[in-house]
Amino acid sequence: MALLFLLIQQIIVASSTYFIARLAQSLTEDSISILYMLLFAASLIAVYVPAYFCVTNTERAKYDAHKLYNDNFHAVFLGKTYLLSSDELQSTATTTLAQESNYTLETVIDSIFDISALVLNVLFNVLVIAWFLDGTLLLGYAVGIIFAPRCA
Repeated sequence: MALLFLLIQQIIVASSTYFIARLAQSLTEDSISILYMLLFAASLIAVYVPAYFCVTNTERAKYDAHKLYNDNFHAVFLGKTYLLSSDELQSTATTTLAQESNYTLETVIDSIFDISALVLNVLFNVLVIAWFLDGTLLLGYAVGIIFAPRCA
């Protein structure tokens, strides 16, 4: 769900790029388009609505992942009776689970979300800029994407 709201958020961000470009174009024609100015301002505000749902759904995903991990850990750990005989092993495993799993799961989920946001933001804004200015820019971006990893 968080990725769906992220998609909506990035579409709104890309629309603000379009609206500001249209506003700039209207300025070059010696007139100010109030419509594009209002749409640009509205897009800057509207982006916070899906952002709220992104955060709440990301936190829910972290909680659900942690709960699932804990449930699976306990099912496997408690299913092995020879591990229960060692109090030290049981204490170490439970402590490690409590300390490390939460951090690891949160980091993975945050990384997936941040990478998705970056890719969608770049993709949508490049498409809007190429659409607004010149479609042949897409060819330049495609060539750049192909050769950039080889040069790095």
